[in-house]
Amino acid sequence: KQWYQRRVRGVTLCHSSASLLLNSRNKMPKGGGSGRSATGGGTNSNGNSYTSYSNSSGQPAGYSYSNANGSSYYNNGGGHGFYTSPSEGTKSSGGQAYSTHTNYNSGTSSTKYK
Repeated sequence: KQWYQRRVRGVTLCHSSASLLLNSRNKMPKGGGSGRSATGGGTNSNGNSYTSYSNSSGQPAGYSYSNANGSSYYNNGGGHGFYTSPSEGTKSSGGQAYSTHTNYNSGTSSTKYK
């Protein structure tokens, strides 16, 4: 397994995919994490879906995107984003599956190739 860390200049994740996504098969906590519940979302005509979460006080607490190709993105609402590529990887990763954690608070990102 390969790891690398890079500095992120902005808050936008750039991947070969045009959209941020979530795969329901991810091992993400139900409801987006402890004390959170799904409060909204939907699915577009391409089969891509979006879910928003709120905390026990009803305040926004993150969101996730899902795509039919199996890639995913989850933002916990506290400055951390988690992207998982499709199991067959992407063109830019040379067909190797990977996951990326971005800490928007510190501006760092680490990627793990599977």
